[in-house]
Amino acid sequence: QCMASHEDCCSAQNPATPTRLPFLKEDETKLRLSGGLESGVRYATLSHCWGSHKFLTLGRVDPDAFRIRVPAEVLPKTFTDAIEIARFLCIEYLWIDSFCILQDDPRDWKRASLSMTSVYGGSFVNLAASRPIDGSAGCFFNRDTEWRCQIKVRSGESSETYDAIQYHYGNSLATAPLAPQGWAIQELLLPCRTLLFTRHEVFWECDKLVVSATLPNQDPPTTWI
Repeated sequence: QCMASHEDCCSAQNPATPTRLPFLKEDETKLRLSGGLESGVRYATLSHCWGSHKFLTLGRVDPDAFRIRVPAEVLPKTFTDAIEIARFLCIEYLWIDSFCILQDDPRDWKRASLSMTSVYGGSFVNLAASRPIDGSAGCFFNRDTEWRCQIKVRSGESSETYDAIQYHYGNSLATAPLAPQGWAIQELLLPCRTLLFTRHEVFWECDKLVVSATLPNQDPPTTWI
């Protein structure tokens, strides 16, 4: 729907290819350099909290090794979930800071920090793992199944039945570990599309609307009981 009818969302993008991008199409994830990619390649980005969980990053091993294979067995669960989500969406590239910036190279960090606007602004969709405090938890959580009840309202001899749901959009954002991080705010504002994975449910946000797993076909309700 967004691609087909939201002209503002599509026209907002004029992506420049990031310097490095993990390639997801094959069984093994591999790091590719922008010099070997077509201009304007479609990619997703990941927003996440690093936390205290230790994991392999680019710079602690030879970068050439990542061009052969990014070892899936040592990836945090948030990363493996994000890779599967991108593959499900038929997106071949996923920008993750820890695998696209040399973590022990101050010059590379400075270069990358100056390009965050174009990296996230040019993303086809941003995957925001808002709930986990680190990479070990993943994007998905067990959620309550009793999310809806029905209320019957009587008026004289007639009555109407309404679905009553809990809508968690504002609360999910405000209480998420990702929310107070300054860098995360820009990562949520710059992309024209974001899939937000929260403790309660998944939300889609673009320049035109916000929908959720609970309300997949409409914006948040404006009337609350």
